[in-house]
Amino acid sequence: MDKNAGHRIHRQWPEKMETGYRTAVAERILKYFWIILLIVIGIQIYNLLFTLAYTGWKIHTQSSRVYIFFYAILLAVSAAGLAGWPYFKKIMPQKAGLIIRLQVWYCVIMLAWALGITLYDQRVSENISTYLISALSISMLSYLTPRQACMMYGSAQLIMYICLPFYQPEGTSNYGSYVNASIMIIMVVFICFYRYYNERRFYEDRQKIMEQNRLLNEKANTDPLTGLQNRGFLDGKMEELYRECMAKGEVLAVMMIDVDDFKRYNDTFGHQAGDKCLQMTAQELKRFIINEEEHLIRYGGEEFMYVGAVRDEGKAFAMAQEMRAAIEAMDIPFKSDEISAVTVSIGIYAAIPGSCEKEEEWFSYITKADDSLYQAKRTGKNKVVMSRR
Repeated sequence: MDKNAGHRIHRQWPEKMETGYRTAVAERILKYFWIILLIVIGIQIYNLLFTLAYTGWKIHTQSSRVYIFFYAILLAVSAAGLAGWPYFKKIMPQKAGLIIRLQVWYCVIMLAWALGITLYDQRVSENISTYLISALSISMLSYLTPRQACMMYGSAQLIMYICLPFYQPEGTSNYGSYVNASIMIIMVVFICFYRYYNERRFYEDRQKIMEQNRLLNEKANTDPLTGLQNRGFLDGKMEELYRECMAKGEVLAVMMIDVDDFKRYNDTFGHQAGDKCLQMTAQELKRFIINEEEHLIRYGGEEFMYVGAVRDEGKAFAMAQEMRAAIEAMDIPFKSDEISAVTVSIGIYAAIPGSCEKEEEWFSYITKADDSLYQAKRTGKNKVVMSRR
């Protein structure tokens, strides 16, 4: 067991991980917080209508005007937040930090609103439930750092301690209110601390699991001898690349690359030399992979496969010729009756996937490239042959 597991949340994360965490928090806010805004808007509309109906729509008393002001302020802030929701979604993930700060400021306004209502209520009642319920709700439904929680709740509690007697009849005892409020604020601050550290720990654990899965998947899709991607990778990537080329109208090129007379090479120099030959060949071919839309795969034995989006068929043929020449120029010794160096034969098929073709027929590209490779082998080897469709 990791001895530092209990302290890992205190370690400073790399900036990339902190950015990812802020983005995850902002996404969660955008996913759920609008529901809270709707509920608050509904409650404030009810409070406004109730107050108006209670006063006969005259609002002739000072208390009714104060309550109307409080309700209207929170209603306006909540409605503004809800109206800005489409904009908040558009600025994600670049402005994730802004969305988190806006949520914090909304919580400050909501707690200040609850404190103001509670203090004004003290003229006729010693009830502080509005303040306590709001404080608890904020801690459970929003995202606050420990520092923000301490500052927000500490300031609100201090204001309540100082101001509560000024709104009450003379001689009122506040002992019970002070005790209840203190206990509740301690609880809500603890909830904020717990949620903050627990959510960060959960995010860190999830990132570690994702990274481990990525490494395992990479290992499963990597050929251990050459370091190239293997056929397992091809099964998951080929259809995706086929669809992308179809959508963009790009040429999808498949090249089957086979080391000429490799069995004879193995028989002559041994399997260790054969493995070294394949490694050198793979590294030389890998130089031609220059973007994320191109892939070099060890297809099996001494056979490699190139698949990628290219500008046109002529570009694919020219690239294959460069590959063939590059392997020959390596001059890997192969002394026999007819051969002086290791060479490769390449078969190509390149075309824009048509809308009439079924997406699952991407394997026909491999079949046609393999047929071209057979033609290159049959007509002398160390050649490039492109399928004529």
